[in-house]
This record gives sequence, structure tokens and C-alpha cells, in this order.
Amino acid sequence: MRNAVKGSTRGLIFGTLAVSLLSGPAFAQKPAVIDPKAQEMLKRSAATYAALHSYSCEAKIDKKVSFVPGVEATRIKLALQSPNQAAITLSERGETVQYFTEGNHLFVYSPNTNQFMQEENRMPPGQPKITPVLNRGAAFAALVLLEPTILTNFASTIDAKSLTLGSVEIYNGIAVRTITEETKRLTSGRTLYQLTIGVKNHLIYRYNYIIQNPKDPAMGVNSQTEIDSSETYTNIQVNPVLPPAMFLPPAGAKKITNTETK
Repeated sequence: MRNAVKGSTRGLIFGTLAVSLLSGPAFAQKPAVIDPKAQEMLKRSAATYAALHSYSCEAKIDKKVSFVPGVEATRIKLALQSPNQAAITLSERGETVQYFTEGNHLFVYSPNTNQFMQEENRMPPGQPKITPVLNRGAAFAALVLLEPTILTNFASTIDAKSLTLGSVEIYNGIAVRTITEETKRLTSGRTLYQLTIGVKNHLIYRYNYIIQNPKDPAMGVNSQTEIDSSETYTNIQVNPVLPPAMFLPPAGAKKITNTETK
């Protein structure tokens, strides 16, 4: 969906995650161990996403933080169409909210009340108008659709301590390979990113990241912390025909104002 992107979107989506993948200092450490086949697979995947006109999928995101009980589960239905149409259904903590843009407006819709709020889509010049919607549905696939070059940056050696390519495996009937990147750190600990990509279609089916930080009493950190996030994508459709009504609240829904919600 390259036509949907004019200008950098770094820092707008996913905060620390996007920054970790896209930039960072070249630390004075041992030379990175890079598999050129992994780099090539990432470049092909980036080219595939850049060429898409439309895309839809369902995403399952499970995130566990060591100092927080349980697993944070998020379910997302995502549909995008170039250059500026997007629809996301976000379900978490027992609630479902839908976000839409047809390019000119941002709609926030509650299926429970059949009500929606509307505001002008005032993105700065050069920023894609689907960004406000994608900010609500933080799936890695959405970030890649917005800026496919994140995959080629992922393949760079600036931040990588190692970049490896796993053997072929079958995932939901599709031949895939998993690319694992361990990034450089200023401190001890580990940061791993994994992308599972189709061998033939170069689409992303899984995205995982693990961040491990050891305890550091001198810094006030008295126990080891770990963040483990797993995303899986199913019902993927590339270049589907998406009707205009998909990017608007349902017919018959009531429009309300911010005043009415108070």
C-alpha cells in the first residue's frame, strides 16, 4: 500500500516498538551475524506489502508482562484500502469498539449502543489519513502496511546482533520460515523479534517479540522483567474488493457528540 504512505510515520504508531525496529545507535559490539537469505526474504516481503491495493485479516495478540498477572488478549479485524480507507474492530477486556475512516472523517462506533462519534480527519500534510485508525488497532501487520520499509530496516545490521532464518515449516497448511533477530543492547538482557513469513507469498503470519531485562538494584530494579508478545494473523485476503460501506458506521447507527457522552 505504498500509495497510502507519503512521508515517514515513525513515532506515530506503537511508540517504543516502532522506534526499536526502525532506528538506534550502532553500538560498539562484536560484528553482527547476519544471514543474507533472511535479509532477502524480508526485502521480498516489503515489496509484496508495498504493492498491495487492499488487505484484510484477523489478528490475535497475546501479551504477557512478568509483573502483571495473566495475559492481555486483544482481537482485531483489520481492513485497509489504498489510499486512505480503513476499518478496525478492536476487542479487548470484554469490550468491542470499531474505528473507521473513508478518508475525510474519523468514526468511533460502539456496537453495544449502536452509536458513533465523528470528527474531521485532520492529519498533517504528508501523513496518511488512515493513521488515526491504525493507531487504535496496534497490529504489526498494520504498521507494515502503512510503511513496508520497516521490513527492510528490520533486515539492516544497524541494530542487529544476529539475524537468522529458520527451516521451512507448515503453518495452517502454508509453507513458512521464521526470521529471528536479536538486537544489540546498551545493557545486559535480551530483545528478540520473530517474523514468520510465507515462503511463496511473502505474507506475514506471525510476529513475536520478547524483551528480557535482568534485575538491577543499582537502578532500583529488584527483579527480572520480561515482556512476551505474540501476534498471529488468519483469514488473510490480499487485494480483496472492499465495499465503500465497510469504512462507515452501520446504517441506522445514531450519531452523538462529545457532549452527549458526558
